[in-house]
Amino acid sequence: MVLEQGKSGIMTRILAILGGLLAVVCVSAGATDASRYDIIVKRQPFWNPPPPPKPRVIAKKTVTPARTKSFVDNIRMCGITERDGKITVGFVMSGGRGRSRTQKSYYLAVGETEDEIQVVRADPRQEKALLRK
Repeated sequence: MVLEQGKSGIMTRILAILGGLLAVVCVSAGATDASRYDIIVKRQPFWNPPPPPKPRVIAKKTVTPARTKSFVDNIRMCGITERDGKITVGFVMSGGRGRSRTQKSYYLAVGETEDEIQVVRADPRQEKALLRK
């Protein structure tokens, strides 16, 4: 079955083809000459350039020295008293681990020494004592 097209259908196709060719010619002719817009682009009327990036500051890491084990790590102060101007400190020293753990109790006045442990000074109000080995 052959379809017959009228004169208006053929004319529509011809005009569409000519219009497309005309558009291609106009676009290609104008695309090569964009230098006339350079003055506008240089003025940047539509945008501002972004601000320069802020300098990054990297924080320095502080290194804390490792704490050495002290003899006071094994001492627990149990009491501190003051009688007749004499301050005494009671503390327990523990040693070992598990079943072999030992504890020794001390009750010393300021200035006294036992097992190379001396009470240098003590303050019952602040509940503090300074020991020296």
